[in-house]
Amino acid sequence: MQRQNESAQRRKRAYTKRGAAADRFQSQQRPQTLRTRVDRRSQANITSAKGQARNAHLSFVDKLRSVPARFMQPRILFVTAVTILTAVGILMVFSASSIVALTNSVQGNNPAFYLLRQLIFLAIAILFAYIISRVDYHLLLFQFLPAIACIVFGLLLMIFIPAIGHGSGGASRWISIAGFTLQPSEFAKFVLILIFVRLTVDYAYKKYNVHSYVKQLVVCIGIPMLLILVQPDKGTTLVLCCTFIITALYAGISGRSCLMLIIGGLLAFIGLSLKDEYSRLRLLGMLDPWKSPDKFGYQLIQGFYAFAHGGLFGVGVGMGKQKYGYLPMAYNDFIFSVIGEELGLVGALVVLCCFGLIMYAGLKIAEHAPDLHGQLIVIACTFLFAIQTLLNITGVLGLFPLSGKPIPFVSYGGSSIISSFMLVGLVLSVSRASHLPTTAHDRARADLSLAPNFLGAGAQDASVEQARVEQLPYRQKFGHKNTHDEHMHITTNARGFRRISVAPSARERLRNDSSRRSDRRGR
Repeated sequence: MQRQNESAQRRKRAYTKRGAAADRFQSQQRPQTLRTRVDRRSQANITSAKGQARNAHLSFVDKLRSVPARFMQPRILFVTAVTILTAVGILMVFSASSIVALTNSVQGNNPAFYLLRQLIFLAIAILFAYIISRVDYHLLLFQFLPAIACIVFGLLLMIFIPAIGHGSGGASRWISIAGFTLQPSEFAKFVLILIFVRLTVDYAYKKYNVHSYVKQLVVCIGIPMLLILVQPDKGTTLVLCCTFIITALYAGISGRSCLMLIIGGLLAFIGLSLKDEYSRLRLLGMLDPWKSPDKFGYQLIQGFYAFAHGGLFGVGVGMGKQKYGYLPMAYNDFIFSVIGEELGLVGALVVLCCFGLIMYAGLKIAEHAPDLHGQLIVIACTFLFAIQTLLNITGVLGLFPLSGKPIPFVSYGGSSIISSFMLVGLVLSVSRASHLPTTAHDRARADLSLAPNFLGAGAQDASVEQARVEQLPYRQKFGHKNTHDEHMHITTNARGFRRISVAPSARERLRNDSSRRSDRRGR
């Protein structure tokens, strides 16, 4: 009896479910009224309008995010910032020096005299940068460094030969060769950075104790810097000291030792500044230039006039007045004042933003450097650019004594621009060996490229197969068959965007599913 009741209840539940399903089916098959159709159509229009607006916003965001990472690599940002600064420098050198060259018979009354010389120096600098960037920086550190150091230190000693050394502004910093003046202290930056990095890394790897480290620093770094200091060239000495301290902190040297070096360096700098007469005049000019507006405060005051005349957007390129004999060294030490006058505050901020971009890109390159040598090289070069720029700008604004140091890539000077581009070559050499991260978009583009190493030198792919291919010789890498070629196809999403997919298509997945089902039936 109980079993009969249970079976009756089951049949009743089954009939109830069937009836509900039939009711739902009949309701779906009923003819829709006009009001129902209009309501549904209006609701669909509203939904589609919202979807279009949302899709438009998403498409804009996707476009921003779809920029290939290879265009945003730190190396590209670094080179872009250097290129912008160099272009601004060429333009402003011509604008600031044209009047001086036009009115000087020594330059042949040629307004483009300094421009042509700067272009020649720039071509040489780019050649040096390219050569250095193509050379492994380990070769520069361990094989070529002794020969380069002997050449540069020999040039430093030649300054003190009366027939070769050339002085200006109370300092003997140049040597004259075939009508061109060369400043060896600018090239000493390149060598001293390599020496300091090599000694610091050896100390960090515990190859010798702190006493041996200090002795080698005194011999290899202290003696050349002493030759630079007695020229006197306190600006270069200050830039190198600050650069070495920051690099040592990054390498893990104790902060107490670096603090002692900072205090000792400041005391030595103040003592040397008070020793020489022209250094004392520069210090007085910084403290109160209006006390002697026609003597030691004249150049600084004329620089202030240039900034005041420029305003927010400047008076226009070539329209400045201070370069008409009022502002001495307008195309070299005080070119930032000319930028402030002709390009205004906006142009000055653009220059500062470019140096900020150099700092950002340099730190990113150092972050992905393959070893400590590369990291310290990039840190030293990047901070040297920043410190030298800060030293020049603060001097022009009256916040620091004038040092005579030019702005890298912007100011006129053959030695300055060549040495700056040599440091750029060092950074690019490290960047070529760096393991920069890539995105899936870059890997998909690289799969379709016929050229090897499409992602750029040093790019690190996540796939094991790509890593194995990167280790192959050039010929084998070029002829390597990609494992994704058989599945690669172009798909279009709901918003109409086309993309490259390396996954199996829907047709292939259905074919595989049907084959698996047939296999199961056969078994």
